[in-house]
Amino acid sequence: MNNQAMIYSLVLVAIVFILYILIWGSTFSFGWGLLLKFYIGYMIGIILHELIHAIGFIVFGKAKLSEVKFGFMLKHLTPYAHCKVPITVKSYKIALLLPVIVTGIIPLIWSLAIGNVLLISISVFLIAGGIGDWIVFRKIYKFPNEALLEDHPDAIGCIIYQS
Repeated sequence: MNNQAMIYSLVLVAIVFILYILIWGSTFSFGWGLLLKFYIGYMIGIILHELIHAIGFIVFGKAKLSEVKFGFMLKHLTPYAHCKVPITVKSYKIALLLPVIVTGIIPLIWSLAIGNVLLISISVFLIAGGIGDWIVFRKIYKFPNEALLEDHPDAIGCIIYQS
């Protein structure tokens, strides 16, 4: 999945870069101040991304806060929010895509509209970080919405139970 995510990320960066240049021209500059703001914004975005996954599990999957675990998978170099109880496929789909929409796609559209390079950069990185969620979404899309699904406890992905 990492190779697939890398390809999607590079395509995303190219498309957004081209769009920005077509809309705003090629004049922009990067400096240490912008880099620091980017890093802080990106770290905040990652935390929000995982919190929004948890909110999705709780609101749409009806999980309790105590049934959601946060952590970091060193093997994949990724933070995670893990739902410890089975929820429906539909709820999981929503919980998967909600963070990318809220922290990535909406800010990207807004930043392209106003020409904000910092926000565009943060948005692109947050969307790229959520590409794994999109790949999992595509893999579970064909399953019935009412089927139960369990977030995998040790790996990226899930286990779907069908009757």
